Amino acid sequence: MSYGASPRDSLTISSREGDRLWAALQRELVTVDGQVVERQEFPLEVPKGTRALSALAIAGALLLLGVPPEELEPGGGSRTEGRKRMGE
Repeated sequence: MSYGASPRDSLTISSREGDRLWAALQRELVTVDGQVVERQEFPLEVPKGTRALSALAIAGALLLLGVPPEELEPGGGSRTEGRKRMGE
């Protein structure tokens, strides 16, 4: 999986507003346990002082490990709380 600003990257930033960015999964992704994650956009909270690309890299790794995109959203679930702090 690649991430960045290029349209060829699998995971890109579609927009950013304050401490939230919208990540765009440009193509289907197969997780390490074989689950398919469909193309979609989802919000990510970026803690102050964290670079957007670092947050994108963390999100990409979590997606590959099988964390659903909705759990990466702010308030997306209790499993996410510790993961969101990874970028702080």
